[in-house]
Amino acid sequence: MRILGFCKPLPNESNGYWSKSDFTEHLSKFAESERHVIHSIYFDDSANEVANDAFDKLLSHIKSSKSGFLIAVPDSRHLVKELEDAARVAIEVSTIDSEIICLDSEYPDFLQNSIAYIPAPGVSMQKSNNIRAAMKKRAISGKALGKPSYGYT
Repeated sequence: MRILGFCKPLPNESNGYWSKSDFTEHLSKFAESERHVIHSIYFDDSANEVANDAFDKLLSHIKSSKSGFLIAVPDSRHLVKELEDAARVAIEVSTIDSEIICLDSEYPDFLQNSIAYIPAPGVSMQKSNNIRAAMKKRAISGKALGKPSYGYT
């Protein structure tokens, strides 16, 4: 399948920032391992975080070619800042017979990646992680999770 790459200069896993060469290298490795062909790469290095001019160009390129592409991004934060926007982007891309994937090996699905990395409004990620860790600890030790049923103590 043909790949269109999209990236912004955001922090990456190695505490640096995504550069065009870093992204091109990661995308090339992915394309080679999955037997895809890189069609073009869009790198949005604008300082404006709200406007996504490069992504709009990418979408118009797909619409004009009238064929589907695989859009590869490092993770969902390169496209959106909120979960609602992630759903909108996923729907918009699917309507033009294309698909978005993330180069993150843990969460390659765009929506799963969005849920994992973009916090819900009003919810602390640290608190959620602490609750999850406590529940895992209780489950491993064989203790009940949640309230016991009526009549049981």
